[in-house]
Amino acid sequence: RLKSETAAVIEELKKAQIECCMITGDHALTGVAVSKKSGLIDSTRPVYMAEITSLHAPPPTSMHNARSAGFLEAPSSPATKGAGFMRSRSEREMPSEIEGEEEEEEDAGIELHGIHMTSSDHAVHFEETVHDHERRDSHATSIAAVRSVVGMEQKVLNFHLLDEDTSGPLNLSLESMLEALSAQQKTSDFEIAINGPSFEYLHKMAKQGDPEPLYLVMERAKVYARMSPEQKQLLIELFADEHRRIVGMCGDGANDCGALKAAHVGLSLSDAEASIAAPFTSSITNIRPLLDLMREGRAALVTSISCFKFMALYSTIQFITVLRLYQINSNMSDFQYLWIDLFIIFPLAVYMARTGPYHKLSKQRPQGRLISFPVLTSVLGQTLIAGAFQAFAAWWTLQMKGFKCNDACPAAGDICNPAKKNMESCCAFLPLGCPTKPILSDTDDNEKSVEASSAFLFSQFQYLAVVIAFNTSKPFRRSIVTNSLFFSCFVVLSICSTFLLVGPDPLIQDLNHMITSLEMERFPSFFFKWKLAGLAAVNAVVTYAFECVVEWIAKKRMSMQKSIGVALGSLFLLLALSLVPCAVIPVLRYT
Repeated sequence: RLKSETAAVIEELKKAQIECCMITGDHALTGVAVSKKSGLIDSTRPVYMAEITSLHAPPPTSMHNARSAGFLEAPSSPATKGAGFMRSRSEREMPSEIEGEEEEEEDAGIELHGIHMTSSDHAVHFEETVHDHERRDSHATSIAAVRSVVGMEQKVLNFHLLDEDTSGPLNLSLESMLEALSAQQKTSDFEIAINGPSFEYLHKMAKQGDPEPLYLVMERAKVYARMSPEQKQLLIELFADEHRRIVGMCGDGANDCGALKAAHVGLSLSDAEASIAAPFTSSITNIRPLLDLMREGRAALVTSISCFKFMALYSTIQFITVLRLYQINSNMSDFQYLWIDLFIIFPLAVYMARTGPYHKLSKQRPQGRLISFPVLTSVLGQTLIAGAFQAFAAWWTLQMKGFKCNDACPAAGDICNPAKKNMESCCAFLPLGCPTKPILSDTDDNEKSVEASSAFLFSQFQYLAVVIAFNTSKPFRRSIVTNSLFFSCFVVLSICSTFLLVGPDPLIQDLNHMITSLEMERFPSFFFKWKLAGLAAVNAVVTYAFECVVEWIAKKRMSMQKSIGVALGSLFLLLALSLVPCAVIPVLRYT
């Protein structure tokens, strides 16, 4: 009897379109029976077993005859320790705690193509297709010619129906099975089981120049029985290298060590020998931890890429801000830099990685490369959006009512005389003089200005906008609301940034006196603060919407050819627009 977790875990993996198969050292009939009960194999479909027979050997025993002869253990035998597999002979001396009975279990295993489970050691492998690849054309090499190789001339590989109660031919030759697999591919209405000698036979054919039979059978086989430890390792390597899949292995026995080491991800269900070869070890003796491992792994991958994008945009936004101010011989103050780096970027970058994984697996696969279309498009597009809004904010700052700088204003570095009556407006808001006039080489005090305050206050909201855009929730992570530290930090920083922008001038002046290095200048127009806040809100909406569009295109472009054209066209347009900030900011000098 299977453990209660096994069937549910396999069902969730199948819903996520993760291919599953079983590897076992036990008899094929036992593996097929366990696979049917666990849901790995559709019990309504006929199952064909691949076996090596001599040219004059009698036909193999069917499942019906095997049951009557006592060769097959019924699937109602005791529950396996991990995924409904039989225990290995080395475990027979260990007591079974299920229903208080001590029973012996045979060595069986399941391999989930997305998970390959082995039950002599309950090995479970999970595989995810990384790239769809074209199937090879029908093999041109004659199978009969391959059989003439030394050691194979007296052997033949046939497929026979295990259960005679199901519909279908009782026996199929290798040629007939390959024709059926080539014609129906993954839509075939039957299942395949294969044993170790048959697997070795097909592998020999592949080494002799005819890989198509092995390739087609591996694409459809769900049960690999009577597999030796070396064959398990070879199978994992073939899935990873030849089929270009991400392969995982779950096992708990010494004969799984080679396969656990060969897999991309290995999960040991015991503290014995398998835990040495596997990078992950679980104290729970069923395959439920496999789901947790996959969900956590996907969430960690997505979070790492999000952190990279956020830090890239942080550097880019600050570069644009500084470039904008350098164009007018101005700069932010030391405390303004400190506020952005230490109080905004640092806590957000630390806490954003604490968001947990989504509660269920998704059919969608996360992006696993930094140099890829979604990542590059996102970073480039957000850079252009930030630059365009910064350029517009710089131009809008110069349009404030009562704000001007003309020839009557003092040069940069010349201090305005506050005792002078009817002084120019530039002296009221630019006490160090017009930045576009030659700046003194021995001064570094040209920070306190309306432009610097505008750039500093507006850039705060750009950092907050991109961190939300890069922290979308499902299908890989939970909502940011569940990350209490990150969400609380974001809310507090949003309130503080809003206060610095739209707070009353007397309070801002008091803050300037308390923190002398803040050096914020008040705006000539009271309503301009709210205009700048509205512009920041529009910037946040555009930033989030653009990220959603990039994710949608990345999700659909594999299945929709038109999306690729749209994506490339959008990328070309963004590249063309990348020159806009460079063209706009230099002309924003005072005249």
